[in-house]
Amino acid sequence: MKNRPYIVGGSLILVGYVWTMLRRVERAIPEELVELRRNDQMQRLKGIFRRTLCHVMALD
Repeated sequence: MKNRPYIVGGSLILVGYVWTMLRRVERAIPEELVELRRNDQMQRLKGIFRRTLCHVMALD
């Protein structure tokens, strides 16, 4: 979070997520889009870790 107060703001965001989960509100975006985005993010993370690992191995 970039605005103060951090504790109150973070707590309210968490309460919002929990409230939505307890009410079982349907997601606003399709499940296919969630899966596509999740896969894209995982590929990016794997690429970052691979580059970092290769960089570290090259230093040794």
